Amino acid sequence: MTDADRILPAIRKIHEEIRATVTAACESSRPEEMSQVFDDGAGDTIYSVDRISEEMLFETEIACRCPILLIAEGLPGGRAVLPRNADETQVAWRFIADAIDGTRSLMYQKRSAWILTGVAPNRGEHTTLTDVEIAV
Repeated sequence: MTDADRILPAIRKIHEEIRATVTAACESSRPEEMSQVFDDGAGDTIYSVDRISEEMLFETEIACRCPILLIAEGLPGGRAVLPRNADETQVAWRFIADAIDGTRSLMYQKRSAWILTGVAPNRGEHTTLTDVEIAV
């Protein structure tokens, strides 16, 4: 079993928690609440429904075992080293995540959305998509 194989169950657990939280929010909120703009940054518009804290989930499920770099919309600067006290030079893995791919259609209940996560060993700025070992 590779190191990447050991991470996969934690990623699946994170995905399940995000799905449950988003489903509950969609069932208990009106589309007007879900579609409120939370932040309109340079990268993307972040809506209320997007405020699922994948940062917290990755910190409690994965970063407690080894330092990671999480790259995601809605994070300050688009990235966060987790756990928060870790140095980027200690990072073992780079995670790129989109907790809700398809936000606009989902918040109006027009179609499904997806949770996307890719994981690659940290090679610093030289890390590319060809390094990805997990894509879920």
